Amino acid sequence: MRNMVKKSSVIMMLILLIGMGLYAQGQKNQPVDSSMSNQSTTKLKVLSFYANFDPNKNPQKELIEERTGYEVEYFMLPQDSEKADEKLNITVASGSDYDILKLRPYQYYRLVEQGALQELDTFLASSGSTLKSVIKPLSWEVAKYKDKTYAIPLSNERPNIANSLAIRKDLLDKAGIPIPKTLEEFTETLRAIKKQYPDLIPMTGPGRIDQQMYLNTFVPVIAGAFGIYNEWTDVDGELVHYVNMPGFKEYLSYMTGLYEEGLIDIDWPVNTLASCNEKFVSGKAVIDPYHYNDAAANLTALKGNFSDAELVYINALKGPRGEGVRIERKINYFICVPKSSKHGEDAIKFMDKMLEYENFEFLTLGIENVHFTKEGTNFEPIMPIFNEERFWSYWYLMGIDEYKYPDMWLARIKKNESMYSNFEQINGNIAEVGHLDVTGFSPTVEAVANNQQSLRKQVDDFCIRALVGTEDLSNYESMVESWKKNGGEAMTSEMNSWYRDFISRNGKITL
Repeated sequence: MRNMVKKSSVIMMLILLIGMGLYAQGQKNQPVDSSMSNQSTTKLKVLSFYANFDPNKNPQKELIEERTGYEVEYFMLPQDSEKADEKLNITVASGSDYDILKLRPYQYYRLVEQGALQELDTFLASSGSTLKSVIKPLSWEVAKYKDKTYAIPLSNERPNIANSLAIRKDLLDKAGIPIPKTLEEFTETLRAIKKQYPDLIPMTGPGRIDQQMYLNTFVPVIAGAFGIYNEWTDVDGELVHYVNMPGFKEYLSYMTGLYEEGLIDIDWPVNTLASCNEKFVSGKAVIDPYHYNDAAANLTALKGNFSDAELVYINALKGPRGEGVRIERKINYFICVPKSSKHGEDAIKFMDKMLEYENFEFLTLGIENVHFTKEGTNFEPIMPIFNEERFWSYWYLMGIDEYKYPDMWLARIKKNESMYSNFEQINGNIAEVGHLDVTGFSPTVEAVANNQQSLRKQVDDFCIRALVGTEDLSNYESMVESWKKNGGEAMTSEMNSWYRDFISRNGKITL
């Protein structure tokens, strides 16, 4: 009996060993997942900007870890900008254990001047070959401080026009009012709307305060007719602020006239983006200043209320001093390694892995013929799976392929038909009416950092008072003199110093 037990045990052991050998041989013959073959034991901690989701519970996190071989934990700054800056300052001063900081330009320039960031050139030379090849030289130039690289620059997706006027074409057609092409025609359009539809607001606004001008009175498409496109304009090689441009006072006078005639919303000074959109989609207003991000929700809501509603978007009105709007080309974020991190090279390896094209396409767009289709350089999203599984992919970006992503990014715009229709219309003639912001790559110089916020408020307050009639426009020159004495001249001097140096090293910025 004992011998039978022993024999059974031996047989079982042999079966087990053979089975283990077959399993091992089978595993050896399985295709190796290259993304997991170099799994790192280093865990990276990333601090980024606020967004309304949990980045550690989103499936994108696991996909990134599989593709890069790094375990990553994500953190966010507060939504409020002042609280975000306060937390960032405390975080860096206390020697935090974050390994990667995704910073807005002004945050980057402040920290790099404080010596709070690691120089990355050595790591890039040894472990950043993909990063160096897919990010353009001009972007790398902007990421340098005293000729050394302290950040991975993340530029905006493609040079584009974002602003337009959305007009209820169905209402204009019904009343026999033509779509305006000039400033003079636009004024007559507003007057005709008021006459034909006395219960409606001809144009509401401003809603979305222009992100560059920070003026409640600023409507980019209208301002372009007066030659005002950007905060700073190159005039014969010198940067001139818009308050010193001859067309700005004329623009303000024009807007004041519209307000006095009742051609724009009486609530203009107190309107919010939500209130403007509500007036437009509910049919109370005929024209609304638009950013392409507004188009998706607005047209859906408008069609829900008025099934026959039709919109046309215009991005330029020919006027006495020009036409057109700003082209945005800039660095959105700088991705840095704080001095306190012990994983600087791993941070670069991680970001470099994310930018390898196969990984980059997968992480940003998904799987071809599952999440998107591709024909040449044309990418089309497959809905709704694209939205469901790649909606938050932009938040995780650690740089972009500046040569290929401009075309890839359009898939994100195309996921909403209304947004893409707006974007396509207002960018179709970008070469004719677009005006490049020549300061899109400028650092936040000291005089600008110290004075810009207070001076913007000074100008904005004056413009609002002029709009509603409590300030006489004849005081404009006095306001400008005050602007110069309270920091405007210093800003102009330092911006021009930067601009001359930048141009001498890089030449004029072009598309």
